[in-house]
Amino acid sequence: MSADTAKTETQKYLELFDQPDQDSRDVEWFVRFLQGKDWTTAEEVLKGLGKEPSEDAKRWVRHLCDRSNGRVVGFVKGYKLTAAMSEEQYTHWRNTTLKATNSVRERVLRTDLVRGFEPK
Repeated sequence: MSADTAKTETQKYLELFDQPDQDSRDVEWFVRFLQGKDWTTAEEVLKGLGKEPSEDAKRWVRHLCDRSNGRVVGFVKGYKLTAAMSEEQYTHWRNTTLKATNSVRERVLRTDLVRGFEPK
């Protein structure tokens, strides 16, 4: 193999890392899909892609929301762009999410007590 061939192979290999990852492309699609929409369910998102709303597919939609860096929120009603939420919607979502977080934290602390777990 010549140096030129090796360089070409290396360049091809490195190009893989220069491409944005699939997650970021999917998240950007998701954000564009939600523009101008009100609360949108996972089923509606998947229907827009022509996909069946399986549990795995719904999990993928939740993953996109998680990877959106706060641009998309998920809630009981579905998914919505954070910037498109009214002040009342955002405050309600925020307070409910913080309450749920506190509830989970309390549950962890109570199970720590049952196990006799001491954080290090």
